Order: sequence, then C-alpha cells, then structure tokens
Amino acid sequence: MPVIVRTHESVDLSAGAGLRQITVDPREVAVASLPSWRLIASAGDKLISPSGAIANRASADGAMTPYTTGRIWSVVTVPDSPSPMFDTGTAEATAIRYRPNVVANNTEWSVALAMRWPLGASATTIIQPEPSISDSRAGVRIALATANAEGKAALAIRRGDATAQISTGANVWADQTIVGVFSRGPSGSRIRINGVQMAFSSTTVVPLDVTGFTIAPDFKGWIGDVCLYDRDLGAADQAAARGAIETWLMAKHGLI
Repeated sequence: MPVIVRTHESVDLSAGAGLRQITVDPREVAVASLPSWRLIASAGDKLISPSGAIANRASADGAMTPYTTGRIWSVVTVPDSPSPMFDTGTAEATAIRYRPNVVANNTEWSVALAMRWPLGASATTIIQPEPSISDSRAGVRIALATANAEGKAALAIRRGDATAQISTGANVWADQTIVGVFSRGPSGSRIRINGVQMAFSSTTVVPLDVTGFTIAPDFKGWIGDVCLYDRDLGAADQAAARGAIETWLMAKHGLI
C-alpha cells in the first residue's frame, strides 16, 4: 500500500492505485511559506461559515467577521475570472463591512488585493483603520476614487484625514479584475497594479497608534483575496516575496 508521509516541511504523496489525485499549485505553496503573514482571506464556499465568518488562512484565530450582524458577503462568479470572488454588497443599500481579528503594524505593512468594481462606482474606502481617526497620521487606509468618463479610476493610500498620500491617478479600469499591492514602510509608500509600480513616495508618514481595521466600509464591488503582510513589500529585500505574491494572485484570477 502506498504511504503518505507528512513532515513539518512537506507532504509526500507516493504514486499508487486507489489514491485520489490532489492538485497543488506550486505558486500558492511558495506564498504559504512566506514568514510574515497576518491575514489571507480568499473567496470560496468552504472558507466562509454559515454565520458569515471568513477563515484567515494565515491564522486559525484571526477570522474575519461581519461588522454588522446578519449581513454577510456572498461568494459569486465574475466574468473573465477563473476563481470566485466575494460580493461586498453591490445589490445592497450600503456596503457590507468585515473586521479581521488581527492587528496591523502601521510602521511597516503591505496589502495585496484581487478586486474589481463596477462601471460608475463612486469614491469609496476599501480598507480603513478602526476606529477611524481623522488626522495626518497614517494607518492601513486604501481608497478608490470616482471613475472618470472613460471608466478609469484612481487607487490611493490615504492618511487618517482621508488625504491621499500617493495615488495612481485615473489610470485603473473599472469592471476588470486587478491585483494591487499597496505598501508602506522604511522604503517609502508604493502602489503596484498587476505587477507594475504606478505610484511611489519617499515621504515619511507618522504611523497611527490604532491597529484595528475594517474591510469594505463603503466599497461596493468584488474582492477575490485580501491579504495583509507584516513587511514593506516595496523594500529591495522583499522583492522575491512580492513577486511570488503577485504571480500567485495574477495566475489565480486569470491575469497571466
């Protein structure tokens, strides 16, 4: 009989009759081995409980829970994407907010998102510190600006007072899945879209002392994956990690 040997590093599935084939994406394995994850939440029926709690694949204790009782994200299929996405309330009167049971390192952080929004989407906040504090300090705050007549919008990292620290400008198409990596740390602040750097600032920003955050406080669109990494992925020594994360998400959502 074939033997399945599990170690702390890997699983060896020896070939043999009667074994069900298991497909493992090497890109996802590479990303899972990175050391500084706080949050990995991915759309999928098996990852969301009847109460609406969404599994944190980076921590058994860090699940995302609905901010408002009784309103939960649904799992949907979107055009041109091979993987499911969460609907954050596109048919609702207001967006559906979630709060992860993890804290952010406001001194050095990165957020990776696979997401899309509809044509005509208004300006919204995708992630914001909780409780929200309106001053010039900065936490994990990512926003979408109103799309222009061409259907292009700007994505930005903002300060606590909602002033954009950096922005892509109106250069990101609506109604298309994109993978964004937003980072802030000693190397500066950066926004990368589909593997290309679109905004950078070396300006130092004083970090907030608020470490909680919510996702989709008023963003009405679709999120396939939302990930928080505890390092500045814009830094030179994080280039390999950043490349692995971008490649995984872009392949997962049919962008490469």
